[in-house]
Amino acid sequence: GLTVTTLAANTAGNVELYAEEDIQVGSISAAAGNVMIDTDGAIDGITNDDTADLSGANVTLTANAGGIGATDRLEITATGTLAADTSDDNGLIQIDSIGAVALGLIDAGSGNVNLDSTGAITDGNGATNNVVAATLTITGDQAVTDIDTNVDTLALTTAATSINENDGVDFAASKIGRAHV
Repeated sequence: GLTVTTLAANTAGNVELYAEEDIQVGSISAAAGNVMIDTDGAIDGITNDDTADLSGANVTLTANAGGIGATDRLEITATGTLAADTSDDNGLIQIDSIGAVALGLIDAGSGNVNLDSTGAITDGNGATNNVVAATLTITGDQAVTDIDTNVDTLALTTAATSINENDGVDFAASKIGRAHV
């Protein structure tokens, strides 16, 4: 696999990384630019230390086999939107957002999504789905506002929450400050 310990773009630069193998990320920063990673393998963090492994305006991740953050959660700061796709193999997506995050499409197919955030979670793509998964687990006791989902099961530990589900949903053990589902 490919291990990226440190990669930083200048203030306006973008980071685009394409690989045919698994990628482990220590620190990739695009400052005000975008980060895009597309791999035939998995994308994982190296350490779980509450410091962003990836940071940029818009962060877009595609892992075609092995998931995103499946072995070591990926810690991300996205000042624009966050999008992640493992739908080719229905891989697990595990992301810790350092700060607030606006969700583009997080698509695990029939896999699961685990999202933890130290800031609010909001809709970053309008009326289009924000999360497609079998089970969506959100933790961090933060507000979740107007996200659109197509999931079978929700497990939430959140503050005030507003989720628009496209079909029926089951609730796993959840603790919600105030909910509108």
